[in-house]
Amino acid sequence: MKKAYSKIEFFVFLTIIVVSFTLDQLSKNIATKYLQGVPEQDYLWGLIRLMYSENTGAWGGFGQNWPPAIKLTVLTVLPLLVLGFLVYQMWKTDRPSKLNSWGFGLIIGGGLGNLVDRIRFGSVVDFLYMGKHPIDTNIFNIADVCIMAGVGLVVIYEIKQSRLNKQQRSKNQD
Repeated sequence: MKKAYSKIEFFVFLTIIVVSFTLDQLSKNIATKYLQGVPEQDYLWGLIRLMYSENTGAWGGFGQNWPPAIKLTVLTVLPLLVLGFLVYQMWKTDRPSKLNSWGFGLIIGGGLGNLVDRIRFGSVVDFLYMGKHPIDTNIFNIADVCIMAGVGLVVIYEIKQSRLNKQQRSKNQD
């Protein structure tokens, strides 16, 4: 018998998706309003910079010069399929762990934020930059932060599960 989400767990999963998507869209609207056409703004001795950029590629502009059909496939269709697969995985999983549920919620919310922009505008607004050369990031947005945090939670879950499985096998062999 399949153990489904409790109503509270499902509500939390949906809330994480909605909140991460909403924060991403609001932050991009604010960045567009206050950063577009303005010189970059440095904070914390230049470790954090706010600057406006419209990215027609992926992370770091990867793929921005690809032919339109390839760009559409790799940057729009493929992410849409991946997000659909993640939703399906969460739907079919027997009582998903909190880490996976939160992680997938962040990945889905952030992924939707960037995907909606790509479909509506043909680009994604990026506005955050961190670090000092040679240790720095590419320019990014809140959706990217949500996706990376979500991936981090899923990786932590997988590491914990791997350790638990090793311990179980060890006990069974004794």
